[in-house]
Amino acid sequence: MGVWTPVTSLPTGTGRSNLEALTADSSTASNVGSDVFIYALGGGTGASTDAILVSPGGLLDLIGWDPVDGMSPPRNAYAAALANNFLFAVGGEGGAAIDTGSKANICRENEAGCGSPPDLGGWSSLSNINMQPRAFMGKAVQSGFLYLIGGIDAAGAVLSSTDQSVLGGQP
Repeated sequence: MGVWTPVTSLPTGTGRSNLEALTADSSTASNVGSDVFIYALGGGTGASTDAILVSPGGLLDLIGWDPVDGMSPPRNAYAAALANNFLFAVGGEGGAAIDTGSKANICRENEAGCGSPPDLGGWSSLSNINMQPRAFMGKAVQSGFLYLIGGIDAAGAVLSSTDQSVLGGQP
């Protein structure tokens, strides 16, 4: 690993902790075309979703982070994944561990009522996801599945369980 170098900061007033960051490229989000974006989602002091273009060679866009949508509901210490043009956010806390999830689609170029990448088409609730309340968990994404590992439950007890879900719905 090389030396860390400061680059483009989040928008003024949006410093945050316990957030998730995801990279969207043509392998996870065909709507972005040949572009690559990093999305910063929610976190301890922010409910926004911001995105920045990654230039070839790994440089971040000098224009900076673009606030693309509010995260609904706001989440802290949750897990996130990106698949098939959707950002997914599950679990986390809002005072205690929660058992809900949300998704937002990445807009296609010139999509009516949506904008263009990296804009989002709004956050919506995932229903019937049947997950136990979980926050501060580890996560892994592999072969279209999201795995949630450990964390804490709504009572603050440390979990040893691992749960999985197919990204994008039922198999």
